[in-house]
Amino acid sequence: MDNSYWKQISDGANGFLNSMQQTSHNIASSLQDLGGKIPTVDQWINKLEGFDKTAHPPLPVKPAKYAGNLTIYSKKFAWLAAFLAIGTAGGTYYYYRKFGRLPFLNNHSNRHRRLAKRATDGGRRDVILIVGSLREPFVALVANDLAKRGYIVYVTSTNAEEASLANNFNKNVRPLLCSSYDDTKTIKSCIKDFRQILSAPIRSFPNAAPHNLEFKGVLVFPDLFYPTGPLEALPQVVLPHVLRTKVEQPLSFLNNGLIELVREYKSSIVFVTPSNVGNIKPAFHAPESMVYGALSSLSLCLYRELSPVGVNVVHVRLGHFDASTVNVSVKHRTSHSSNSMIDEEYDDTDVKLNSVLEKQINSTIRADVLSWPESIRHLYGYRYVNSSYLLINKIRGTHFAKLLDSIADVLQSRPCQHRVVNVGRGASLYDWISRSFSERSVTWMLKF
Repeated sequence: MDNSYWKQISDGANGFLNSMQQTSHNIASSLQDLGGKIPTVDQWINKLEGFDKTAHPPLPVKPAKYAGNLTIYSKKFAWLAAFLAIGTAGGTYYYYRKFGRLPFLNNHSNRHRRLAKRATDGGRRDVILIVGSLREPFVALVANDLAKRGYIVYVTSTNAEEASLANNFNKNVRPLLCSSYDDTKTIKSCIKDFRQILSAPIRSFPNAAPHNLEFKGVLVFPDLFYPTGPLEALPQVVLPHVLRTKVEQPLSFLNNGLIELVREYKSSIVFVTPSNVGNIKPAFHAPESMVYGALSSLSLCLYRELSPVGVNVVHVRLGHFDASTVNVSVKHRTSHSSNSMIDEEYDDTDVKLNSVLEKQINSTIRADVLSWPESIRHLYGYRYVNSSYLLINKIRGTHFAKLLDSIADVLQSRPCQHRVVNVGRGASLYDWISRSFSERSVTWMLKF
């Protein structure tokens, strides 16, 4: 290769280097000019702070012409809402305390659930047996209510007079005649007759298809009147009589074929007893406390024995009820003293239940004190008279509809949700006091 060739290559390389140098110089000059135009960080912050003032000027605020009136109206509406809320709450509470239920919860399904099931032809099918007497006002109320709900109610009776009382009471309340509660053979014969009634097919009307009865339950419902007073002032026959009529007689029915019948039909056994006095066990109320303790223990033992085989055993414990509007046909005792409760005579009257209770309690207390010896009257008289507040409750009690609905629910529940059902004012409270407070505290609260 000659020298001219190399010279051309050298000139081309020098020209390329010169063009690259010129290009880099132009780029550096452009970056210097651009650097002077880019704002710094402080300049960006100043622009952002002034953005709302420059880009979006504030809108003019118009004065509220009716602001004062709106404030007054809002206060009025707030007071009106408060009064409506208080009135609604007060009315709901009053209705619940009076009727024992709420109207918006007493829907058709609840009413239908408390009615007895009917046969396919519409006839009565379910049977209830009440071990008690229609002379007891509570038994009469419960029997009449169950008959209205569609049950066939049988009530035990010891003589023709009680049987005629049942026949004249309601056509669906029928007597189960048992001449003696103390004779085992008589009771077994009575249970045998009742079994034949359940097993015999019946017709609701002529030419109707026969259907069998269903035994739904037993209500053990002793009378609610107990003798009161110091134990040493009670005659010797009083306590055995109370225990025999209120504990031994129901136990004789259960022990001589009735439990077997209940087990066959998978029925319920319901014990109904007063509980306010039995829970706190005050002075001068030994008979009632003994009966309450015996029936409570009996119901618990039967529950543990029969619940595994599908039999419900429930103890319904009664509190205080409002008896001011209930008319009952009862038999008054000619001798009001609890110390002469054997071989008494009765006369029929139709009076209000609360007047029967209060008059009987007042006359019983007065007659008992007058019948005591002078030494016992001096020792216990003042305290015994002051203890009458435990029997005569001036506070308005629970409406009887609550008791009737609770018994209907217990008879129809399968299985029963609770073994013990407290119904009536004071039943749950006194039970809680007896379980929560010491014996010394309860004794101090009962001092009078």
